[in-house]
Amino acid sequence: MKALVKRLLRYEPQAATAEVRRILNTDRVPGRAYCPDNEGDLIHALILAHDYRRCLQTGFGTGSTALYMLLATERSAGTVRSLDWSPNNFNEIGRRHLAGTRFEARHTLVEEPSHKAMSRLLQAETSFDFVFLDAWKTFDYLAYELFIANRLLADGGCIMFDDSHMPSVHRAIAMLTRHYGYEEIDYGRYGEPATLRIFQILTSRSLRRPYRAFRKVVPLAQQAPTRDYTFYRRF
Repeated sequence: MKALVKRLLRYEPQAATAEVRRILNTDRVPGRAYCPDNEGDLIHALILAHDYRRCLQTGFGTGSTALYMLLATERSAGTVRSLDWSPNNFNEIGRRHLAGTRFEARHTLVEEPSHKAMSRLLQAETSFDFVFLDAWKTFDYLAYELFIANRLLADGGCIMFDDSHMPSVHRAIAMLTRHYGYEEIDYGRYGEPATLRIFQILTSRSLRRPYRAFRKVVPLAQQAPTRDYTFYRRF
């Protein structure tokens, strides 16, 4: 009975992102992490809905998340920058997936720990519309990278987290919303069916979402920590 329910609730990928799945399936490496279809579709829908053109991600690996971003930014000739350091050359899988595609020229891979690369981006006053965080997930790293990402992100931009069920990510999200004033998106607005949420709960046995996305609705200069150097709110 449980298997039948799960089968009925299983997510059907969007036709608009079929090309990404085709690219990934031609050389999929067993045992490696790939962006789930539903998460990739959400990334694609978010970028298209707001015409985001400058994307940044921490983590690259199989290149699957980057491909969804590149497809979504195609009509605006947008760019995607990936920050990832891999001692086992894990990034080679992603490079293979992008190689020879029409997306390759709009992608930049910086093979360096993300916290170091993000610091340089901040010094260069670089700006992004969409930031996907999927690197080292201890709270101290996340808090540091969120501090920088908040300053790199344009007003109205979006920060999205992978593995948001993890306690460290959950705590980092609390900092993002309670200190910086970000607001979580309405997932249904971007095409996620209610049945998907039920499926996630049944398969994970948790009420926490596997990924979450938040928009920057309060400009940096108006955020509480920027205006009051003694600001603190429990999270």
